[in-house]
Amino acid sequence: MRERNEDVVVVLMTGFASLETAMEAVRLGAYDYLRKPFTAADLVRAVRRGLEGQRLRRRNRELLAELRQANEELLQRQDHLRDRVRLAAGELQAFVDLGRRLGEDRKPLETLRDILEAGLQLTGARAAGVYALEPVTGRLTGLLGLGFARRDITDARLPLGEGLLGQVAASGVARIENDLLAGPSPTTSISASWVCSPCLPRP
Repeated sequence: MRERNEDVVVVLMTGFASLETAMEAVRLGAYDYLRKPFTAADLVRAVRRGLEGQRLRRRNRELLAELRQANEELLQRQDHLRDRVRLAAGELQAFVDLGRRLGEDRKPLETLRDILEAGLQLTGARAAGVYALEPVTGRLTGLLGLGFARRDITDARLPLGEGLLGQVAASGVARIENDLLAGPSPTTSISASWVCSPCLPRP
């Protein structure tokens, strides 16, 4: 019976009681052991105690399961908070480093490089670039590139309004597209955002 239902309450009744049989019954999982003759009140008390014990065991398992689930959620939140703290520390360090470099007397392109490097560190992006809009030709000219696409950015000339970068530059509105090199993917994206400013002089 216990193998089929571990919560079953077993009360044994016998007219041939002995210490050995009582001990064996308890060892096998019996809740109580009644010797004949017994009264109805004795039986009712034994059943009530058994059912209360059964209820408590079930409740104990429920509480343990809730505790395990709460512990797992707590560990997940702890990992999440640890990741956020690590990211925040990295972002803070990036701002500190950028502030220190911006305080130095540097050329405009060197300052732009510092800003791009901080942007890569903060966003985890794989590439960043700065383009200048040439008023006469209406083209975008790559001034500075960092990351895997550095050579594709520097000295590139793109028509205004064409392609992702040209569309963003023409509209002045940031856009997010799937990674252009890896193909469509729900987990990777490339962001193009612009701040309009006068064309910088060529280095």
